[in-house]
Amino acid sequence: MEARHVVVLGAGFSRAISTAMPLTDELGRRAVGLLAKEGRRLNASHLTFGPELSFESWLSLLSEEQPQLSDAENRDNAALFAHLRDAIGGLLLDAQREALMQPAPTWLYDLVSVLHRRRATVITLNYDILVEAGVQSHEIWDPEVRRRVQPGDLLRNLPALPHIGARLVGPLCHTFTLLKLHGSLDWWAVPNDFSGATLNREDTHAAFESPDEMPVEQRQRELPGRERFIIPPLSTKGSYYRNPLTRELWQQANQALTDAARISLVGYSLPPADLVMANMLRPALSNRDITVDVVNPDPDALIKRLIGLGLAADAINVTADSECVRSFARSLCEEASTVLAEELRQSLLDDSPDAALAVAWGAPTAVGGTARRVAELSVRDTTLELVLERDPPRGDVTAARREHDGSSSRQRLPSAAEVADKIGQCDRVIARGADHDHLIIAAWHEGRTVGANARWVFFAPADRGDR
Repeated sequence: MEARHVVVLGAGFSRAISTAMPLTDELGRRAVGLLAKEGRRLNASHLTFGPELSFESWLSLLSEEQPQLSDAENRDNAALFAHLRDAIGGLLLDAQREALMQPAPTWLYDLVSVLHRRRATVITLNYDILVEAGVQSHEIWDPEVRRRVQPGDLLRNLPALPHIGARLVGPLCHTFTLLKLHGSLDWWAVPNDFSGATLNREDTHAAFESPDEMPVEQRQRELPGRERFIIPPLSTKGSYYRNPLTRELWQQANQALTDAARISLVGYSLPPADLVMANMLRPALSNRDITVDVVNPDPDALIKRLIGLGLAADAINVTADSECVRSFARSLCEEASTVLAEELRQSLLDDSPDAALAVAWGAPTAVGGTARRVAELSVRDTTLELVLERDPPRGDVTAARREHDGSSSRQRLPSAAEVADKIGQCDRVIARGADHDHLIIAAWHEGRTVGANARWVFFAPADRGDR
């Protein structure tokens, strides 16, 4: 399994999930247009943004006092900045709602599955909760904690839920870490609270095709007197760094980048105005043995910036087709399947050669379409195929068969030893179902007390199966 992989997500990533999600300058134009409809006009001191002045740079000028302006003009700028910040939150909430009304692209499930298996660090500069909704819509299983992964596991419970009533607590799942450096649409805090004591997130369960938003009345009870906590896209973050949670997240991101062996910039263009991210990336890229993925349909400007920050040109891998995010997700899954094939050759199957085999989408104890026994093994070219039984078992997954006389006997199903024998020169693993194939990216041992077999090897696909 690849170690120290950091993935940085920008607005282009969310746009790849749904065309409802705007890119940064598009968001700026919408916000200015919204204020104009409300009767808030720009004056000469407000300037404007465009090719010569990015939206980030413009917001930065509005947020900080400018020496050439009068006190009244600076206060006017500050008021406009506050209105723009609120407009940004409202516009993105509407776009997010539209995105969540639709099914997620299948590649999103592939991506979060492989990020989970790699225990990657994901740094996002987006406010939306599309990554969390992708996990909520999926059935990613953690065999160590023995439950499905929840959005709170990705966030490591930072920020915490409000302390309302009793909440069940327990160990977090072993999964990827999501660092939301610019806040989130579902985070709330008292304005100007630099202590971070009032910063909490909503207890929502939004998923694709099932957007779940906290009712206003409930939010007013659980999060009274608070406003949405989002850090506008500024050149410098200034007072926002006073919040200890913000500082903690940025420090964790900095450490992850410093330790990374691979950094993937997905839909993130590293705009010139983003001085903080550039300064954080510089030591992570220069004079180090590192690989950087550029996943962007228009990569040239970003490549020049990375080289300017000290990265060697031959360390850059570019994915730039029209569906580059989808292509990147698929390539990660193919890599994960190759790594799994090597693990199967090495030692994964040694402990229990007689273990039975099954493929599980989510909890391995589930029945129906989420767990299937492996009925046959075959090798095609360099692919190991796990041929699934056509009908799901009626009870828990088991390799036992009940005979007419009441006794149970072992069905003639493949074992872990047969996988070890066939894996040979295979460089990928798939499960072959009745309708289509499923790329396998992970496997684990599990002890069971059901039927004739006490040991199983469960294989995890990247996709959601037939759900």
